[in-house]
Amino acid sequence: MRLNQYRKARKRFLKAIEIDPSFQIPRDNLRDLDRFLHGRGQQQHHHSRDRDNWFAAPRRQQRHNLQCMRALSHQDFLDLNTFFNVIMNDRLHGGHESNGTHTSEEEHMCAKDKFNKTTSTLDKEVNQMRSYVQAILRSPFIVRDSYALFHTTAQRVSSVIINDSFLTAHYGHHTADFYPHNMVEEDSHPYLLSLEHALDQLLTYPKEIYMHVDASEPGTYIQWNVNEAVWIDLWDRLQTTSTGSNSSSMLASLDSRGSGTLDTSRDRFLPLTLFSSDSWIQSCFHSSSVVSERSMDIDGRDDAAAASANAHRSGRHNLNTDISTFYLQTHWQMLLIGESGAGMFNHQDTLRSSSWQLQLKGRKRWHVCGPDQSQFLYRAGDVDMFDPDYEAYPLVLNATCYDEVLEPGDMIYYPHAYWHQTLNLDTPTISITGTIVTPSNYRLLMEDLKSECGGKRRVFVPDERICSKLERCFLLWEQLYS
Repeated sequence: MRLNQYRKARKRFLKAIEIDPSFQIPRDNLRDLDRFLHGRGQQQHHHSRDRDNWFAAPRRQQRHNLQCMRALSHQDFLDLNTFFNVIMNDRLHGGHESNGTHTSEEEHMCAKDKFNKTTSTLDKEVNQMRSYVQAILRSPFIVRDSYALFHTTAQRVSSVIINDSFLTAHYGHHTADFYPHNMVEEDSHPYLLSLEHALDQLLTYPKEIYMHVDASEPGTYIQWNVNEAVWIDLWDRLQTTSTGSNSSSMLASLDSRGSGTLDTSRDRFLPLTLFSSDSWIQSCFHSSSVVSERSMDIDGRDDAAAASANAHRSGRHNLNTDISTFYLQTHWQMLLIGESGAGMFNHQDTLRSSSWQLQLKGRKRWHVCGPDQSQFLYRAGDVDMFDPDYEAYPLVLNATCYDEVLEPGDMIYYPHAYWHQTLNLDTPTISITGTIVTPSNYRLLMEDLKSECGGKRRVFVPDERICSKLERCFLLWEQLYS
């Protein structure tokens, strides 16, 4: 039996004693297990089982190499987004026309001035921007207090997201992945519940049939995969303005020209083009599946009135059911809700995409390691990087990683193939996350999605219609990112 299984058994015995201190069988089992492990030279660590403080601090001192993650200022990040716009439009249009759908030469030159360089051609400037963007996106970074970048405020977030009655009233019927037994181990599997039911279970305590799952791990967790209609509606409700008139003049400038210059009619609900898949996915997924007469809308209705209500509410575009299917199948964008102690085991994402996550409520601790550290990290889920057992996993001592705590309003980005483990420090902890295609990961992501469409089924069951549209996306990615 693996040492992880011994430790799991020990936690179950401790949980049984916590539930019923007079129950003698788990006490006997715990005694026998401790004697056995002591004979194998394994150190034991006895801990309290306070549900809200179980993971508040590491139980063993971390002795591997830890670095501080790079912190970008708001202006640095907005510059990054501006350069990304210029690069995309240079790929699509050559960067020299101005027609409202891509960057004008005047805007292009303004972006160039950020480098304080004089060059003879715009092509050289674009190449400089491309090198800058690629260099930043190769490593993880944090942007502190970043609500303004998303056109929202802490007050707005509190009234929309951090309000279980609001979530229940507007989205309660949507299906969410519910983990009454946490996600800190690789073999954790969810129950599919309505968001309303899942929130009730999280805010009280797992009950009914969920009392019988392995609850030795603290922390109930909800992973809600969000479809296109809900994603748009959430950002519509979160935004304090549709004009971008907030504290950042650069942000206002970006929004005034549509922010996402590939398709100004669609990107404004998520004002950072770098974080939006909306422009390219609309280009390659457009077809008769666009919801102009019938709709899978945010209220779950399937009728013409729902489509009309959706179009009026967003004021931007029709919806596409294939896009929603793709988003849901690939976990492309999610709202994550959990208790203190809930989190995700150390792993690399199945799809080799990059990701961003905005902290909305509570604090979340992150441990992040580059793919070049894989030789020291064993298999996914083997090592708790917040509480590493260096005796069982001695190679971890050689790892060099990041360990950071995100506060509400903070945002984190990590590139493809990066190892990451998370831990909620408060109840509730809420964050919103999305997937990014970049010049560094698009070919790897193409390989992964082609593999899924070929029948690998690690992420989704192949769908001929969606896979044929992904082929169009691959061609567009080559044009944009090669």
